[in-house]
Amino acid sequence: NYGTCVFNSNGELLYVNNCFAEMHKYKTDELVGKNITILHNLGQKPFVLEMNKALQKDKSYTNIEVWHTRKDGTIFPTLMNAMTIIDEERNEKYFSATAIDISKIKEYEKKLKSALKRSEEADSLKSSFLATMSHELRTPLTAIIGFSEIISEEMELHEILQLNKMINSSGIH
Repeated sequence: NYGTCVFNSNGELLYVNNCFAEMHKYKTDELVGKNITILHNLGQKPFVLEMNKALQKDKSYTNIEVWHTRKDGTIFPTLMNAMTIIDEERNEKYFSATAIDISKIKEYEKKLKSALKRSEEADSLKSSFLATMSHELRTPLTAIIGFSEIISEEMELHEILQLNKMINSSGIH
């Protein structure tokens, strides 16, 4: 979902197409002549100033992520692709911008971040489990290996049977 507008360096909307107006829940005639700041989330730095700064870097085109406000007060993220319009005297006086509603992209981004977090937590749990299991297996195996190594032919039967019980107990553990 996207729409286009043209505004001057003071932020006055000179033109908005139907898609731009509909995206913001306005009619085109409700926006023309108004300042573009009515469409921006109040917590942001003024959009026109931010865009002017960005355009000063390369003098022609920029992309800025901006949260817009609809007529009903709901806010939504947009990507503003803006460029300068230069008149015959080579003065930069106007800006043409396309606002692209990136709400769905932001939702996917949020879901991906959540999935990544869950994946990292699962990986951490798996590592902890494997470390615990490794320790739990090593302890009785060490006893089994140790006791089986000390059994020899020179030992008496009751000593062998006693070691055999310890090996069996460690194996069960």
